[in-house]
Amino acid sequence: MVRKKYGLLTAIAMIIGIVIGSGIFFKSDNILIATGGNVWMAIGAFLLSAISIIFGAITISRLALLSDKPGGAVSYFDQFVSKKMGAGFGWFQTFVYFPTLCAVISYVSGVYICMLTGIPGTLENQVLAGFIAMTLLYIMNISLPKTSGIVQILCMVAKLIPLVLIAGFGLFVGKNGMSIPPEVVVEYTPSHGLGIGAFIAAMLPIVFSYDGWIVATSISQEIKNEKKNLTLALLIAPTIVLVIYVLYFVGLVRMVGIEHILSSGDAHLYYASEMIFGPAGKSVIIGFVTVSVLGTLNGLVLGHIRLPNNLAKNNLLGVQENKFLKVNSRTGTQINSGILAFAVTILWLAIHYLVTKFDLLLGSDISELAIASQYALFLFLYYKVFSLWRKGKIKGVGYGVICPVLASIGALVIFVSGFAKPLVFLVGIIIVVMVSTTGAFVIQKKQNKNKIANSMESDDISLENKLEDDTNNDEENIK
Repeated sequence: MVRKKYGLLTAIAMIIGIVIGSGIFFKSDNILIATGGNVWMAIGAFLLSAISIIFGAITISRLALLSDKPGGAVSYFDQFVSKKMGAGFGWFQTFVYFPTLCAVISYVSGVYICMLTGIPGTLENQVLAGFIAMTLLYIMNISLPKTSGIVQILCMVAKLIPLVLIAGFGLFVGKNGMSIPPEVVVEYTPSHGLGIGAFIAAMLPIVFSYDGWIVATSISQEIKNEKKNLTLALLIAPTIVLVIYVLYFVGLVRMVGIEHILSSGDAHLYYASEMIFGPAGKSVIIGFVTVSVLGTLNGLVLGHIRLPNNLAKNNLLGVQENKFLKVNSRTGTQINSGILAFAVTILWLAIHYLVTKFDLLLGSDISELAIASQYALFLFLYYKVFSLWRKGKIKGVGYGVICPVLASIGALVIFVSGFAKPLVFLVGIIIVVMVSTTGAFVIQKKQNKNKIANSMESDDISLENKLEDDTNNDEENIK
């Protein structure tokens, strides 16, 4: 019996805590550059990008209501698509998606930890600091699950503080525009023009800032009143994220000014912080961003350590499943499952170090391939919701048609954005296909083995029955 450790607030905090990382703090200049300083077009890009998370979450929530299996999205593939797809997606999430994101976010947290503490920002120091932070979070989530839930809520509150302050200060108090350094030349015209190209270019920095919402489904079985609270969390959290993003962006633009954001690049955030917090603004904002990134990492770890156990529960792991079914009686957590997840993340952190050190992906990181690939796989679930609506198992055109269609559009935008970096996209496709196919192959092999065992058992029973019949016939003949 799985302990119900988490309530609605933790589920919402998990989604918000993972989705809001460091990206939104430093993407305003990229968005404005893409739209040529057109704020309304930028807001439109925020709204359009939100399709992938809001309508995706609503669509997945329909499957959550129909499913009674543990494992979240993995079990949805298993139950509603096929066992092979369940195994393939489960292996992809366990061995690619979660660990690559954990590895990259660990490194990013190391970057900010070094900035905050004054440690020299060498790649080795950043990776080491990130590794230490990641290790502590894995240990906490494995041994103190309730504490990790509380930490997630606190991190959510901490990361919302600078966003809300900048939004509020800009909208109601702040100065409308700052002076531009005289040596800086501001260019407004985007290379994509002001048509659909500008929209797509503005969306690319945004869509990845929305990722991570699906992670909450990995703790679905541990959420109190699971079907109601998980569904509410998948509806409420993405909407909160969208509202916060738009208010933050508008407040920042009004406070700092379009020209200053375009001229100062990522430094615009530090200027905004100085306006609110004074000369110590830069240190304050770095502290908030550090907590924000650690909150994202904690949410990912919280979900990742459960995946091997969830796969084993659904008979999708294929190897050593009994070992990963064991639950610690004191904490209610799956220690072996957490250790495997941690080991895989360490491997990906080493790969990320090499990729970054030698620029093997030409300026990109390993998480991009995982995110784009996952949204492509979501298309199977979105179609399944539509299919279930046609069969009458999901009620309402909105839930069964409109939401899946809009979610699919958002997923396709993110997936197609991978084509902008062909090398990353190609490497990602190869890795995803290899890992997912391995998972499906292992399950197929296990199923075949079970069929053979069942067939042999059936033959043995038939032979035993035949021998018994022959014996009875012999006895009858003798009589």
